[in-house]
Amino acid sequence: MNVRTHILRRNNTGGIFHQRGVAALLLVLLVGISATVVTLGTMSYVRGSQKSQLTVHGQTQAEINAWSGAEALGQYLNGIEVETVTTAMDDIVFSRDNQTIASAQYKPDCSQTSRDLYCFDVNGISAGHNSNLEVVYQIPIIRDVSYTEISNPIVIKGDTEVTGGGMAYLSSDSIDGFAVDGNLTITNATKSIASGCATGNIHVNGGGVEDNGHLYSSNGDITLEGLNLVGADIWGGNINVLAGSGFHFKSIKAVKNLKVTNAGNFKSDFIHANAVSFALEGQLGETLVHSDIAFGNGKSHLDYLEAGGNLIFHQDDQSHVPEFTRNSKIAGKILLRTGEDGNTLSTHYNSTFKNIEQGRTATDPGVPEWPECNVDATPFDVNTLISQANYIFYIDESDKPMLKIQNVKRASDDKSIDATINLSSEGGMNTAYLHNKPFFQCEWDSKSCITSKSNSTDGWVFEGVTHFPPGVILFAGKGNPNQRNLAPMNFTLASKSEKVGPLLNTILVTGDITLGRGGGRKEIHAPYFSSPDAVCDGDFYPANLCDKSSGSWQFEGKWDGDRVERNYPVANTSIMVNHTMTSEGWSLEGSVIVGDTFKTDSNLTNVHGVVVIGLNSDEGGMKITQGGIVVDFMDLDSNFLNIPTGNTQVTDESTLGIPTAMWARYY
Repeated sequence: MNVRTHILRRNNTGGIFHQRGVAALLLVLLVGISATVVTLGTMSYVRGSQKSQLTVHGQTQAEINAWSGAEALGQYLNGIEVETVTTAMDDIVFSRDNQTIASAQYKPDCSQTSRDLYCFDVNGISAGHNSNLEVVYQIPIIRDVSYTEISNPIVIKGDTEVTGGGMAYLSSDSIDGFAVDGNLTITNATKSIASGCATGNIHVNGGGVEDNGHLYSSNGDITLEGLNLVGADIWGGNINVLAGSGFHFKSIKAVKNLKVTNAGNFKSDFIHANAVSFALEGQLGETLVHSDIAFGNGKSHLDYLEAGGNLIFHQDDQSHVPEFTRNSKIAGKILLRTGEDGNTLSTHYNSTFKNIEQGRTATDPGVPEWPECNVDATPFDVNTLISQANYIFYIDESDKPMLKIQNVKRASDDKSIDATINLSSEGGMNTAYLHNKPFFQCEWDSKSCITSKSNSTDGWVFEGVTHFPPGVILFAGKGNPNQRNLAPMNFTLASKSEKVGPLLNTILVTGDITLGRGGGRKEIHAPYFSSPDAVCDGDFYPANLCDKSSGSWQFEGKWDGDRVERNYPVANTSIMVNHTMTSEGWSLEGSVIVGDTFKTDSNLTNVHGVVVIGLNSDEGGMKITQGGIVVDFMDLDSNFLNIPTGNTQVTDESTLGIPTAMWARYY
């Protein structure tokens, strides 16, 4: 048992006064109950920037037992469900040596759960005597995070431009690659091996889609050129196939018109369109056309044709007469394009037309429906995830840089290190060490991460990172974490030392984030994409993510599949930023969620998880000018399509975090 003694008492303004009254300190030895001891008057406040815990002054054994019960109550409350406190804590009993020494009851009338304040009566008992204590704890609720179920591992709200580098998606199953709410343009890029959809226009010139992949537009046109496609499904409004080295489509569905221009070796196993026009020949399977179908130079082959209009071909020459494998039919006529301009149509009844019936009434396959492209996703604010964070860098109301530590314990004794620390020059905090252990270290050495590089203009700037403690880190601007109102502020992780392994963190940012091009092993692994031993078995560990009750380290949470799916889903995320993200060649294990635009400037960014972009902006999207992005979904399943949006809710199953005693009084 650890016993600490203090002779301090704080008033509402934070001033420190000597104890009034009895000055003797009691050293209380309690077997089986950890107690922290301090002298208290009639009413004592124990709040402050550093974490404060209940302390004991008892003039009778009953009073001593009351304070011991209050301390034990604080330990008991950590991690229990909210419903247990509000409905099932009528009388909790604390014992020592099989003797009841205290009991506690929840008091809803003096609690303010909206402010995370919980009030209790604690009754100390000894030899028939009682001592009553009223205690108020502030206990952050580990809020259940609401989910947005996304349709694709890559969801982008806003126009997407890949003008260099590329975009690739790797998966072992049939889950689609991307969904874009806007236009998609891929030009001058390496092959973009991805399938998916867009709500606007799609233009691909160079690059392409993966073999047997697909491109759908739910409300726009698709233009393809400079490609070599194999087994692709294309579906949209107007579909324009321009010059390319080779096209073999599995299917083409054009709600409007299909136009093929100077596309050599064109093949499609299935076509359904309003109208079809070929400048040259084509090798077609089943072809369904609402109105006219026209062919240019060359000899086209069709397995089957059904058209609601005319069949038009170029020149009265046997070499240009289309051939049909199966008996086909059209509602209109077979027309020959003649004249010097090639625009004069005349009826042609040459006997060389085989397996085609003209003037077949009631022949009209109609037009295909529009495809769906589901890009529904909920806007978010990382402020609502504050209760799940372990380290919060922010600016307080007096413009001082601060670090709030919460839900963190010291491995050596499992004691909480929760505190709020002044990082300003007058505060004198060096982040390189805490309790003589490596903490936040930068500048390519064991130096503090807080330097003149961090300022109100550039935001938080960390360079040459050599050590971060594992857990969830939030970088923010001015405000109060307890009120979840932190303003936007940027974070730049300019570089990372090559001497250290990956950072085991989830990084949350209220503004923009830049992952710089500086050297080193540029890797960030979300906690739950690492191992429990790596995250939990260090000098400091995130107590809300780690559990050793079974004897070995395990991750906290409710499990679904091979990853934690509830309670701490943010720990499956490597980056979550309210505004813009720029990445220059980083490898990110864990999902990436971006409120505005995602950019890559150099080298390839690899993401193992889902990528969701533009949820907070009408003008978000992705811009890749060089480098590119690879999204790896190979060993993940559809559970990962349920992403934390940052919106939180309190349910009966929500659990309580580490309690902080705010005040206590005898009554």
